[in-house]
Amino acid sequence: MIGRDKDSSKEERDTVVYRFLPTTVAKNSSVEEIDRVESGDNLERVLPVELSMPEDLFFKRYATKELQQFSSLGKDKPKKIEEHRKDPRLTKGPIIVSIDTSGSMSGQPQRIAFSLLKQLLRMAKKQKRPCYLISFSVRSKSIDLAKPRNWCRIDNFLENSYSGGTDGEEMLAEAIHVLQKGTYEMADVLIVSDFEFPVPNPSTMEKIDKEKTLGTRFYGLKIGHYGVKGYKLIMDKIWEV
Repeated sequence: MIGRDKDSSKEERDTVVYRFLPTTVAKNSSVEEIDRVESGDNLERVLPVELSMPEDLFFKRYATKELQQFSSLGKDKPKKIEEHRKDPRLTKGPIIVSIDTSGSMSGQPQRIAFSLLKQLLRMAKKQKRPCYLISFSVRSKSIDLAKPRNWCRIDNFLENSYSGGTDGEEMLAEAIHVLQKGTYEMADVLIVSDFEFPVPNPSTMEKIDKEKTLGTRFYGLKIGHYGVKGYKLIMDKIWEV
């Protein structure tokens, strides 16, 4: 489901589209209000004074569209109208994966997390989807897999990382920062963790809510028996192992 690879008809947002109505081919000049004089070559609207000039000068001004003629501003230009249109979310979009690498995730949780991560990365690479990987425990670190040269660094990136406690604030701050970059706008965020860390502080929660209004979805995969009552109200969906 993450990365917006799902039925787009169920996820829609309202956008404003400006459409220009073309001018009509034929005009009835008798009903148009004259509001200005302009240069052109419309013989039906030419000023009478132009017809009194010498013939050679008249044709020269006609050829260069310099004849003075009446014009109606409102009728000569296309009209712009505003439409509200339902546009589906894009499919197969970017992914941000945050994986908990604290000490409580060692052992079986680690093997489950790594198995899932390998499947996600394989899918992202095959479908050429930008993927940003964040590992977090006491501190967080990240790697941008939208840059091809970083794929060979994944094993080293995750090596010897399961230790210490868990700080979710730094991880969430990093994810929100990445969401504001062009490559990862409207990306979906997946957090793989036992969720043994406090819920976000109010300022972070406000930023999460803002990203949700822009189209981002926050998902979680909880591994373990720790309760996630607080995060169930924050995440769009949480799967439990």
